[in-house]
Amino acid sequence: MKVRVSWDEPEGASSGAIIPFYFIVDTGYGEFAKPTAVTSDGKYLIMGTGMPLDGDPVAIRRELFAASEFVVWDHSGGDGVVVEIVEFSDLECPACKAKWPLVKEVLEANGGSIRHGMVSFPLTSIHPWAFRASSATWCIGEQERQQVIPFKELFYDLQREMEVGLVTPTSLDFVAGQELDETLFRGCYLRSASLQAVHSQLALGHQVGVNATPTYFVNGWMIQMPAEEWFPGFIALIAEGRDP
Repeated sequence: MKVRVSWDEPEGASSGAIIPFYFIVDTGYGEFAKPTAVTSDGKYLIMGTGMPLDGDPVAIRRELFAASEFVVWDHSGGDGVVVEIVEFSDLECPACKAKWPLVKEVLEANGGSIRHGMVSFPLTSIHPWAFRASSATWCIGEQERQQVIPFKELFYDLQREMEVGLVTPTSLDFVAGQELDETLFRGCYLRSASLQAVHSQLALGHQVGVNATPTYFVNGWMIQMPAEEWFPGFIALIAEGRDP
């Protein structure tokens, strides 16, 4: 990654054990601030945002997601929603593709009691076309949020063949096929609004401790690699209002 350090705190102002600052990360499409800190003895670097010791991290994450405009709720559930899955993923990520059928199965099995939110988290240092796909995902969601899942599945199907130069025509073909507004899409894709949105999604991920894809949060509980043997049962526990 290309980064620079932002350390705005006046010298000597912090006397605590943890001294916070920011890595300003260059994605190739602009920058976002990644919360970071160093211990006062200089021995340890800490990635991510601190949480209050008297707070419940699960509840704090739920509040952050509820307040954020950068979670794209692409599966709305119904009036009886009791479970919320927030997914941080990258359309170029093989593990995201591999885990999606299990997550989708859970969504479909639980009907109106569950909803799903997509947050793009492109790993730009290893995935060359992921940021472009994230911008397109945001623009699709701005027009019709229910089309984000089909768009994601299209890119998963084409993941092995996809290249940087194919993201734009593939996205435009999807827009035309779903009868979305091409003019609106072109005015959004790789333009300021969508670039800022994706950077804000990355910042949200780092704020809640995401460092790999896929990462899921089920009512605020972090899960990185759901498995068929236990994930449906985990969802059932949450739906019953029980802690896992």
